[in-house]
Amino acid sequence: DEERKPIQVDTIANEVLKLIRSTIPTTIEIKENIESHSVIMGNPSQVHQLFMNLCTNAAQAMEDDGGTLEIGLTDVEHNDLWPLPKAGFKSGNYMKITVSDTGPGISADIIGSIFEPYFTTKGVGEGTGMGLALVHGIVESYNGKIIVDSKLGKGTVFSIYLPITIKREDHRTYEKKKLPSGTESILFVDDELPIAKMGSQLLERLGYRVAFRTSSVEALALFRSKPNDFDLVITDMTMPNMSGDKLAKELMEIRPDIPVILCTGYSKKISDETASEIGIKAFAYKPIAKADLAKTVRQVLDDKDRQHTTGRILLIDDELQIRKLFIQKMADSGYEIIEASNGNEGLKLYREHKPDLVITDLIMPEKEGIETITELKKENPHVKIIAISGGGRINPNDYLHIAKNLGAERTFSKPIDWPSLIKTVKELLNQPAG
Repeated sequence: DEERKPIQVDTIANEVLKLIRSTIPTTIEIKENIESHSVIMGNPSQVHQLFMNLCTNAAQAMEDDGGTLEIGLTDVEHNDLWPLPKAGFKSGNYMKITVSDTGPGISADIIGSIFEPYFTTKGVGEGTGMGLALVHGIVESYNGKIIVDSKLGKGTVFSIYLPITIKREDHRTYEKKKLPSGTESILFVDDELPIAKMGSQLLERLGYRVAFRTSSVEALALFRSKPNDFDLVITDMTMPNMSGDKLAKELMEIRPDIPVILCTGYSKKISDETASEIGIKAFAYKPIAKADLAKTVRQVLDDKDRQHTTGRILLIDDELQIRKLFIQKMADSGYEIIEASNGNEGLKLYREHKPDLVITDLIMPEKEGIETITELKKENPHVKIIAISGGGRINPNDYLHIAKNLGAERTFSKPIDWPSLIKTVKELLNQPAG
């Protein structure tokens, strides 16, 4: 799959563990057994979603009585002498991901249904039933297998096998050839010296000219003395004296067109809306992954000079009247609208016209919105999406929550708040909201 790239799953597993530790009850112990450092071809967002869904399910199973959540990562080989425990495996090397809990377990009469969409044993308002279905879909799309073993009163183990498509020793050569590079000048700011040095060296190896500072105050002074010497600023969020978002504001008061990337953890202390208002162009998540940072930096720099007096929007909704109303409202704001009545048509038009923004309904025939968002993000992880839903017979917030988890930047319930939607469209297309 051309949209996938070499990724180290252990890096993503560690990111998820860090996030999970900060969100689950203290009565749940976390154990890790990460032995594999191999590389697969994949989408980091999908693999992150896979871990998050399985870990969240495991934690919820132990909410009442506590227990142990364990994540394992090992390499296994499937051949005639060492067969894997399920039919359909091709010979070769696999990465085995295990997520286990010591909760109440899953009864035999429902274990065969847990991967079905919307299947859930939770009460109303406690979940959508899409978590394990999404995991199953991701694993299948990677030509992998997922096996569940559960005993009542003992707990549950999910085992996932993903093919290792790039050998560990070949990864650096592949990465060096494929990573985006450049020659622009970058100011890198982080109060931790090892991170500042590592980030600078990483970017220098990609061809960039880099100056780094471990103080936001010193970084501001440097920028003020040479405001036109830098093409991009990358800054940590949490720093003494002046936080990253405040530094970004100060930098943009000196030079409004300077693009800023904010480095933060997944539990970031700044919302997407606030970042957009400040003018932050992108986030880089810690721990910093070389491939992800290289791609983000190149995208921000490439977008730097692209100015839109209008924007091209792809609108996907099966109701003609709603599409007409959308077109009227958006046309009044100066946008070019391409319309589609279902997800399949929308994907075709997206490939043909490469719109700046996609607005999609979630409940449609042929290909509904959740599938459409998943496909769009596979084709272009940076595509900007607004999801809308009336929910049908289901609470629309359930669908919108899934859409948000899949990467939709914003979500709106029907009936639409038009002023808010138009303001959001302008923000996402980097236009003045006034």
